[in-house]
Amino acid sequence: MKGSLAARWARLPWWLPVALLALGLRLAYVLAAQPALRFSTSQHYFTGALEIVQHAQPVDYILRDDGWHMFKDVWTLPPLYPLFVAGIFALCGVKLLSVQVVQSVLEAAAAVGFGALGRRLSPRFGAWAGVAYALWWPSIEFGAQTMTEGLHNALMAAAFVPLASAAQAGPELRWRRAALGGALLGLAALARPVSLAFVPLAGALLAWRAGRRRAVSTFAAVALAGALAVAPWTLRNLSLIHISEPTRPY
Repeated sequence: MKGSLAARWARLPWWLPVALLALGLRLAYVLAAQPALRFSTSQHYFTGALEIVQHAQPVDYILRDDGWHMFKDVWTLPPLYPLFVAGIFALCGVKLLSVQVVQSVLEAAAAVGFGALGRRLSPRFGAWAGVAYALWWPSIEFGAQTMTEGLHNALMAAAFVPLASAAQAGPELRWRRAALGGALLGLAALARPVSLAFVPLAGALLAWRAGRRRAVSTFAAVALAGALAVAPWTLRNLSLIHISEPTRPY
């Protein structure tokens, strides 16, 4: 019986225990501790998402007003995370628990992503990188808060996996994976702008690995995909926004 159980465990895909560990820890923390929003930015993101779903014309409010992502009426914050939370509210009702559960799933996916990156360096032991992330306390805590990390970490992990695999792929597959990674980095930048710095870095590294003949096309795949991901928000800011006097829906 013991041998049979060990054989079944050995046949499990490596990512499944990592995902279950990460998800189980985060759901246990959310359900047992029932953490409240502890940070001013957490409360701000929650309020901004609430303003969107309670507005009489939410799409028009998103497009033409900065009030929903303006912090202390001084500067604007990146838009993707409050839109993400507002989407959860629209689907599941205004419940913090719904956001926490969704973010727990995303953090589990991030743990799998970092495990996949580790396995590229060490197929035998690399999955422990995912275990380390699953046990990482800030990830557990931030997943229970309405913080940009709850979305950004998963997007970054999802971006790095195709970028890392693109370096060893054939020409056509390299281009596709590079573009996918660049697009995901662009989306991550809409949650935390610092992620945009990785676009030229990743493009330059892949271009160097691709060789002289394919360097330009490889760099362009990353850069253009990242720019296209950010372009709709940039267009909105240039052509639709009236930022002089942001209005509140109530």
